[in-house]
Amino acid sequence: MVVPEHILVREALHCCQGINGRYVWWQGNGEVESGFSTGPGSEIPPSQRVLISRVTEVGWVLRKILDLQAALRAGPTCVQQALVAAAQVEVNCYYRLIAILESQSTGNDLNAVSGEPETFSPASKPWDSARLGAPSPSPLGGTSTPTGRLTLRRLD
Repeated sequence: MVVPEHILVREALHCCQGINGRYVWWQGNGEVESGFSTGPGSEIPPSQRVLISRVTEVGWVLRKILDLQAALRAGPTCVQQALVAAAQVEVNCYYRLIAILESQSTGNDLNAVSGEPETFSPASKPWDSARLGAPSPSPLGGTSTPTGRLTLRRLD
């Protein structure tokens, strides 16, 4: 069965949240080679498989961050507790961004802050940190947008 593109977008958004989907799910035991993979019963073109694997790497990173938070949550030092708190702030901003992307993919374009229908112009930024409720500028990433922080972290 050929999987339609809108379903693949939904599956990718689920994987970005660390959730298993119908056609793409978590496979592995927490090792480096573990990650999300597509099922053998679904016909997904190779180009879309590559895109899905790249997008779902974000879900792999999220799972690693959540595992690290769980391991350090009851840490005895202030540095460990500060790391967990800072990571939680970033994960919350990330979840807000995913919620906005998910609402846009379903056609339910609501403003994340006011709950009113929203129209986007080419100059508007739906990921703007002010709309996501994130502090600006972020002391952790040096930039105020979540995508900018992810880009900076990828370059490190």
